Amino acid sequence: MENHVPQFFEPQGTPVPAVLVLDDLGEATPRAKTGAAKRAHIIRTAQRRLGVPEIPITSGSAGDPVWPKTHRGSLSHSGSKTVCLLAKGNEWDWGVDIEGYADTEAVQSISSEAMGTSERSILAQADDKGHFCALVFSGKESFFKAAFPRVGRVFGFEALRLLAAPSSGQMSFVTAIPLAPSLPRGTKVTVRYIQMQDAIITWTALQAVSRSSLAR
Repeated sequence: MENHVPQFFEPQGTPVPAVLVLDDLGEATPRAKTGAAKRAHIIRTAQRRLGVPEIPITSGSAGDPVWPKTHRGSLSHSGSKTVCLLAKGNEWDWGVDIEGYADTEAVQSISSEAMGTSERSILAQADDKGHFCALVFSGKESFFKAAFPRVGRVFGFEALRLLAAPSSGQMSFVTAIPLAPSLPRGTKVTVRYIQMQDAIITWTALQAVSRSSLAR
């Protein structure tokens, strides 16, 4: 298990105590490899390292985690790897995603289904197209998770558009369609990322809003 505590969990410049825990159970027992076991194990680990109560996290009707007032976060898995981002407080909605690098088939699929014309133009200039596609796909997945509490519905990849090539652990996006009263078209979104040998992790945060502000 690895534990990353980046210094840039700072939505809008405000430092937020947080941990990013990566768990690879590839050598674990078959029982521990189940999705429920992975989820419970990594959440408890993250809670312990963050210093918050080890509270079981249930799921909402859409399968999204229901967080207590003391902390919020996000989870993702890819193959044997599971990642949990957990932060103190309830001021931010978080999104995290982990993806392996895209092979030739995945590059074709992601570029046609998850990218628009301008994004494919940026892709054409990329030296490592598998790396680029994995980053963009993962970044949009992280945004979806962070935005879901305020949007309240499923939306497609076309809702978010990459503005420039990923650089220095950061990607800049903009919402291409209005998603909610507090998330109109043209909203700038920053997604951070970490590169590992065989995978990448992306994450972002959006300021939490009250339920009365959610789109209907």
